[in-house]
Amino acid sequence: MPKDHVDVLIVGAGIAGAALAKQYCQLGIEVCIIDAQNGPGKVTSAHAGAITHPAIGRTASKLHTISLGAYRLVADDWQDRWETRGIFLQSKVNTPFDQVALADKLQRLGIGPDVGELLSLGEAQERFGLHRPGVWFPEAGSMNLGQLCEDLVEQSTDICTIWAKTVARIENENGIWVARDQEGNP
Repeated sequence: MPKDHVDVLIVGAGIAGAALAKQYCQLGIEVCIIDAQNGPGKVTSAHAGAITHPAIGRTASKLHTISLGAYRLVADDWQDRWETRGIFLQSKVNTPFDQVALADKLQRLGIGPDVGELLSLGEAQERFGLHRPGVWFPEAGSMNLGQLCEDLVEQSTDICTIWAKTVARIENENGIWVARDQEGNP
């Protein structure tokens, strides 16, 4: 049942929204979560392999930082759900492999040898029979994020949930933030 007022409104019940909602509930903060779907974890977080390994981008962007943080959180908090498979991220086709530059990049991104191991062409051929060098993530894997989202929301017993509603806009009305649907209803 929707409340007139909550301390925190979370739009989206994917892995980020569901995990945040649980954390806020554990702190005694009133939370309402709204999602356009009929329950938590129904879109992107429904994919079993949604968290596999930290992203390796051009720079240490906010997205990279979040991805690395999420990867480490999974390893710490949800080990019982994690299916370790190991993932080898091959270098791009027809791209020169500069082992020194890539090692420096991994270090700048916060990906140490405990998370990702740089493999030369010879090492990749020997270990996996592959014909390109890259980065081996031995602890990478997958989990059922959709089920985890459902469990996180279910474990948050004091949470207010609103399903099958899209938030079209959020407005500040006299110092109070109001979420509105497509028809303008709060």
